Amino acid sequence: MKIKKFIVSTLQEGKAKILKELGEEAIILSSRTSHKPGSDAQVIEIVAAIDDSPRSAETPRRTIPRVPVQEDALPDSREFLAGTGQLYSEIGALKDLMVEMAESVKYKYSNILSPVLKKIYKGLILSDFSESYALNIVGRVSADKPNAGLDEALAYARSLITGNLKELPKITGRETGKIFAFAGTTGCGKTTSVVKLALVLKLAFGADVMLISADTEKVGGSDQLRTFASIASIPFQSVYSPGELSEIVSKESARDYILIDTTGRSQKDRQGLNGIHEIIKAVNIDRLFLVISCTATTTSTYQVIKAFEFMKPDALILSKVDEAVTLGSIIEAVSRFGLPLGYLATGQKIPDDLEPADLEKIGGIVLPDSVVNDGR
Repeated sequence: MKIKKFIVSTLQEGKAKILKELGEEAIILSSRTSHKPGSDAQVIEIVAAIDDSPRSAETPRRTIPRVPVQEDALPDSREFLAGTGQLYSEIGALKDLMVEMAESVKYKYSNILSPVLKKIYKGLILSDFSESYALNIVGRVSADKPNAGLDEALAYARSLITGNLKELPKITGRETGKIFAFAGTTGCGKTTSVVKLALVLKLAFGADVMLISADTEKVGGSDQLRTFASIASIPFQSVYSPGELSEIVSKESARDYILIDTTGRSQKDRQGLNGIHEIIKAVNIDRLFLVISCTATTTSTYQVIKAFEFMKPDALILSKVDEAVTLGSIIEAVSRFGLPLGYLATGQKIPDDLEPADLEKIGGIVLPDSVVNDGR
């Protein structure tokens, strides 16, 4: 006789295993429910047997008496399946309720908006604009375009967002004796932006460009710019004081553009920021670019611009646009200060991934069609 114990989740699973491994002539000797070791989950233990001893034609087949299954120990398979189905149904309903509750918190004003405004409102929130900003935009769309369809309303919403921004006049040709300085926090992409713009000026306009590093404290800061300058065949100098900077700029005044890279400083390092300001004041700067990383939060972006505001920057360069999940928080913070946008750094390629700010394009990046459709 061959005896085997099966541990299964359901009676049907047990019967299938018995049939497969012991055959149709197998009989159930016993069954009981128990807990799976180390778990609260219930399982069914079934002991089955089959007479596999050889016998002749004259030998009558022995019959093994069947042991009756304890009805109270083995649940009815139909009742079990029905209960499982009901449980899954209730879990699904609970998940739907949780999603609905989460949406009601995230988009708590969506139920009072028309279908078109609701999509734009949700799109703005998904783009990381604040709730107050999003409500302001949809309120103005509602007032100015009450009967607009989605496309018209979306285009108008973008124009309202970019209407709070300014573009820096684009460089249209070769100039002479222009001095640009660059400031920003540590790791904001400032040095890379300096190199990109230097190459654009050299390649697009055939300009005579010089690079100066005033980044004397970061390990390898000056060396990084020196390496880029060497590869691009652009003259380079390092300075260690405002006096040195003034002297070099005076000697190189015949060049078309001189680009000055400064030390990256935290917005909280007031002493360090004052040091940058002293460097910048040593020469007559034509443009001071403040470089802002698009991977920063609304709060930190606001703090950075506020901290560098006393230097009176002329324009912003938005770096790491390609690394940002959304740009709403950045644009919202930038729009509070009225600083023009100069350039967007959209990747690591030099100089390809630097382009002049274009407000229409920015509107499409900040509030794309996809995010509005996701807001449905």
